Formats: sequence, C-alpha cells, structure tokens
Amino acid sequence: MERIYSTLAYAYNSASSITYRYGYLDLAGLAAERSADPVWPIAAEYHRALILLYSGAYAGGLRIIERAHAASEQLPATPEVLAVRGALHLRASILSARALDADTADTHLREERRIGESINSDRYQEHGTGFHLPNVAIHSVAVPVELCDGTTAVARAEQIRLPASVTPSRAGHHWIDVSRAWLLHGDKQRALASLDQARRIAPELTRNHPQVHETVRVLANTRRGTDSLATFAKWANVKI
Repeated sequence: MERIYSTLAYAYNSASSITYRYGYLDLAGLAAERSADPVWPIAAEYHRALILLYSGAYAGGLRIIERAHAASEQLPATPEVLAVRGALHLRASILSARALDADTADTHLREERRIGESINSDRYQEHGTGFHLPNVAIHSVAVPVELCDGTTAVARAEQIRLPASVTPSRAGHHWIDVSRAWLLHGDKQRALASLDQARRIAPELTRNHPQVHETVRVLANTRRGTDSLATFAKWANVKI
C-alpha cells in the first residue's frame, strides 16, 4: 500500500500544474504523507510552490520552500534528499527572480549547482523534480530572463549544450526562455530562430505556451512582418 501511495504522489506531483486550476491542491500532499517515504512530503511542497508561482504569490511560495528546506535538513543527506533539496533551490531561484530579488535568486543558483555537483551517484530517485545538472543550467538562463537581463541570459545560453537525456518538455521550455532572452537583448532574428528550435524539440508545448504567443506578438509589433514570422504565427494560432 505504501508503494501505491508513492506512485500516487509521483503522479499527482507531475499533474499538479493542471489540477491546481480545478481546485485540487492537496492531492499530492495527501498521497505523499501516506507513502512512508519521508522525502515525498518535501517533494510535494516543491510542487505546491509551483501553484503559488503560477498565481504570482511569490512570497508565499518562498515560505513553502523555506519550510520544506528546513524539513529536508532533518533527514540524512542521501542522493535522494540532496536532489529534492537542490530542486527546492531551483524553484526558489525562479520565485526570487519573479519577485525581482536578484541577489537571492543568484544565491539559490549557486546552491543548486553546488548540490548538483556534490551528488556522486548517477542513479537516484528524484521524486518527480527532475533535478540534474542540466536542469541547473536551464535555470541559470531562466533566472536572468525573469529579471529582464537579456544580455546575461544569452551569454549563459551560448555556453549550454543540453544532453539528449533532457526531456523534450524541459529542453523546449529552455529554448522558449532563450527566445525571450534574445528578444530582451534586441536580436529579434535569433529570438524567432530559438522559437523554431523549441518547436522542433517540443511542438505541442511550443504551440500552446502563453510565453511563445507573447513573444510572437512582440516580434510582430517591433519588426516588419516576414514570411518566417507569419508562418510561425499561423502554426501557433497567434493572430498578428
């Protein structure tokens, strides 16, 4: 039965970005508490903070992260615990950036990289967080994008080569952020090229992502229309 609840916790955590829209905020937490794995309740908090990130409640999200981090420090520093702790820093870095707290966001980026480099095992249960060094690299670009620092974001993005092990959804979202970075930096051609890369990697994510739609509209408003932009906008169902 405990294994079943662990599986449920994984499923509910993975689906949290969808179910929160319908008011089911506690499914992951309920399953996690019954799983007999002390890491799952902490991972559930990581996913619960995503709900507040989406809602713009950044201070509340950071409080959840702080509470979960404190709980993680009461557990042995196994690779599984370290992975979840690193993921908490990932989420906190974005929450801090959205709150326009650049110093705190950078502190979390440094901590998540330190933790990623300290895990000396290639196999560990990351409890649905996807915590690996490539994801740390992805966040190193996302943070300056959220802070509207396109120059830093594109400089970091130019140094990143994501391995094939990165899931298409994460890689696609990275290229969406890279597109936003180039737009902030003032290179609209490379912004569109990055959207094309996102489309090749994760077409459904790219077609439906609101940040893609926003970027396309900004491109349409700030540059003369081109066939490539019009083609992409039509594919993504964006009126320009």
